[in-house]
Amino acid sequence: MRNKIQFKNILAIFLMIVCFSNILRAQPEEMEDIIYLKNGTILHGTIIEQILNVSTTIETEDGKVFIFKADEIGEIIRRQLKTDKTIPKNKIGDAIRDARELARKDTSGKQWGWYLSSCIFPPNIVLACYLPPSNPPKEKLIYTSSDFVNSYTECYRDRIKKERIRDAIDGGLLGSIIIITVCIITSTN
Repeated sequence: MRNKIQFKNILAIFLMIVCFSNILRAQPEEMEDIIYLKNGTILHGTIIEQILNVSTTIETEDGKVFIFKADEIGEIIRRQLKTDKTIPKNKIGDAIRDARELARKDTSGKQWGWYLSSCIFPPNIVLACYLPPSNPPKEKLIYTSSDFVNSYTECYRDRIKKERIRDAIDGGLLGSIIIITVCIITSTN
């Protein structure tokens, strides 16, 4: 009976750690809305009104308000303002800003290979930290300016490395918790 109670306590702690690990790591950030119009225009600001399948109203950083019909909009993205705070938008060219935005969009998402390999073998975290980041896909750089290529490549490589390390740490933590839990369970039997 006592082993069942211990096992339930260990299992409850394990589940809480797994479920809340991302919450503990999260930090509140300012958000920015980005509207990609079908004509190629990109607007950064805050969406102040959105009527589903009718229109979207966005206020830009300089205070201008734009209203677009739903059929004019290609995509709407909401993202955290993390790295853009260091470089004011009015001091960098459109090509550089667009390159960085595209690199962020292309590198978002979990790198499951690093997550799973570190979950199975937690020392992979060290490997994730020291391997050089991969290069961006070449098809993204065709017919673009040198400013765009340099900015996109720099941002892409930086983001890939940061996400790889983050996913390896998450996987390593989960793997370590599983190993510790199994050791505790087997030692009590």
